[in-house]
Amino acid sequence: MTTPEEIEALQVLLAKELYLEHASPLYVACTEGQVSAVQALLANADTNLVWQTPDEGWTPLHIAAAMGYDEIVSMLLAHNVPVDVLGNDDVTPLMAAAIQGQLSTVRILIDEGKANIHAVTTDGTTVLHGAVHNHHLACVEALLGYGADVNAVDAQGISALEIASSAGDLEMIEAFAAKASAPLHLQQTATDGTTAVHAAALHGHADVVAWLVDHGCLADAANEMGLTPLYLAAQEGFGNVVLLLLAKEADANAISNVDGFTPLMIAAQMGHLSVVELLHKHGADLTYHTSDGWDALYVAVQNGHDAVLAFLVAHGAKADATYKACAAFLAPAQEGHLACVSYLLDQAQVPVDGPQEMGWSPLHIAVVHDKADVASCLVAHGANVNVAENQMGGTPLHVAAEMGNLSMVQFLVEHGANTSATLKDGSTPLDTAKSVGLEAELGPYLS
Repeated sequence: MTTPEEIEALQVLLAKELYLEHASPLYVACTEGQVSAVQALLANADTNLVWQTPDEGWTPLHIAAAMGYDEIVSMLLAHNVPVDVLGNDDVTPLMAAAIQGQLSTVRILIDEGKANIHAVTTDGTTVLHGAVHNHHLACVEALLGYGADVNAVDAQGISALEIASSAGDLEMIEAFAAKASAPLHLQQTATDGTTAVHAAALHGHADVVAWLVDHGCLADAANEMGLTPLYLAAQEGFGNVVLLLLAKEADANAISNVDGFTPLMIAAQMGHLSVVELLHKHGADLTYHTSDGWDALYVAVQNGHDAVLAFLVAHGAKADATYKACAAFLAPAQEGHLACVSYLLDQAQVPVDGPQEMGWSPLHIAVVHDKADVASCLVAHGANVNVAENQMGGTPLHVAAEMGNLSMVQFLVEHGANTSATLKDGSTPLDTAKSVGLEAELGPYLS
């Protein structure tokens, strides 16, 4: 017989018409934690309908487990609701509880319902993974006590250890080592070859890196791209992790498989001066270059890192072979590149008209990229405004005319550009302007 309390709960529930458009009354009652309403509904429910999945993909048991409504979970289990019923992405109620850190619910599902602690989602995520991802240490310890596999991996080969290492959760990692029923696989790699040390180094967790290496992980393991933990730490600018790995004898000159970069090169490219200094102090080769001719100086200049440039030159890097990177100015930070240009000209004494890139001088390249400040700096240092590139014979003025860059045309003419200079086919800058329909705009300056 339905009690007055249950009748009142049902009346409240039935007033929630919006919910009822999308889910059963039982589902809504579980969402609201309405114990009396659930009890009344179960008393008259078809047990075959109790566990049906609404549009959202979760059953009443899923939502009750996720919310930690233990009494309702026990009621549903007592009515023979399938404990391992699958929701969206094959998530089970136990996973839902673990993800939300509902420790007592986790225990009820396992103790009363015999839930499968080894269940996995469509992407291979385990119950333990869900708890680790969300930093629920108590749930993790409980799951390990029930026999959860600490070394299980998802579809990408990622283990609970790698998840915790990425998050910097040392307490969680120590729990794995202390409470798991099987030894922790410290050398485990994901499908891309990354290890827990990679994950910790990438996110700057020095304490986790230290623990892992001290307990047997390789400090110098390389993933499929040839990237070591040291490379990743250098890339992100984590000097404390870099120093730690170098102290653990990580190779400062390890070369990646993809672009041939070393830790020093990636640190220089990213502008991490303190890391560049650390790597140099521990034997990183400043003169190394890739098969494409790129070196640490090249990538520092290309990205406008003048402080890194100054350090490298001061410690023996050769600037003259790298000046073309400064002339390219491909990165958006014009001020940074200008500082690099000034340093190379004033301190490194590189030739202002070279070396050339495909026959183009630095001034040509400054003009084509519309870097007015850089062009002005080059001219102030004696750049030849009439230098001709060796393919078509074009001068910087030809380039400015072709681009319709009036201000650059004016600048070059004011600084002595020869308006009569010709290409190999005899074309003058005015002819070039005519060919692109800009005679009216540029003609007065090119005649």
